[in-house]
Amino acid sequence: SEAREALERVRAFLVSDGSARFEDIDETSIDRFIINRAGWRDGDTFYIATDVWKKIHRGSDPTQAARYLRDAGYLTPGDGNNLAMKTPTAVNGRPRAYAVSADIMGWSPHD
Repeated sequence: SEAREALERVRAFLVSDGSARFEDIDETSIDRFIINRAGWRDGDTFYIATDVWKKIHRGSDPTQAARYLRDAGYLTPGDGNNLAMKTPTAVNGRPRAYAVSADIMGWSPHD
């Protein structure tokens, strides 16, 4: 199903790129240079930049993919009708991003 494919795309992206392409915004972290940053990480939440979200879901509807993840409990929506939320204050400019729980990493297509 489309929902399963959307979950698998995000999970696969985070598994392959999560440790290298996300800037840790935890105040105790050591600054490191991020090549081709995909977003930010705060504890168990990955904030995936909107342009990266569109690339992850190229060939499908990125907005519908966000709804699937929200409905499955892996995405925390923003205010009002926004599926993307403002990033934490520690992120310069506070751009909107898709807040995905690290719990998705344990998701399997058979769930």
